[in-house]
Amino acid sequence: MTAIPYIALIASALALLLAYYFAQTVLKADEGTDLMKEIGQAIREGAMAFLRREYQWVSAFVAVMFILLLVLPIDGRPSASFAYLMGAVLSSIAGFIGMRIATAANTRTANAAREGAAKALPLAFKGGAVMGFSV
Repeated sequence: MTAIPYIALIASALALLLAYYFAQTVLKADEGTDLMKEIGQAIREGAMAFLRREYQWVSAFVAVMFILLLVLPIDGRPSASFAYLMGAVLSSIAGFIGMRIATAANTRTANAAREGAAKALPLAFKGGAVMGFSV
């Protein structure tokens, strides 16, 4: 067996650890004024409402595709249907985490920008990188 699966597992674990570290860094930053917190909360609520609605539609599509792949297996094996389902579930989790941290980073980055771009840019980068490393 080649080393590629092991390298992929190690790289995935490191990416998830880095995403966790970045998320914690973002969440520890100061949210700012009461008005910033209020606006940030409204953005979070709207983003989560959007994500819930989107996932309702995506779930229906994923269910249909899962059944089709199960009933019409590739090479006579239904394993593709379960791989598809697992990919869809993990992608949804990554999307949820990414949206949660991205919306949390909004107010924190705006607050950090009051002290200058040098403080805000790393925070914004880390907030966006969480999604990338989660996938």
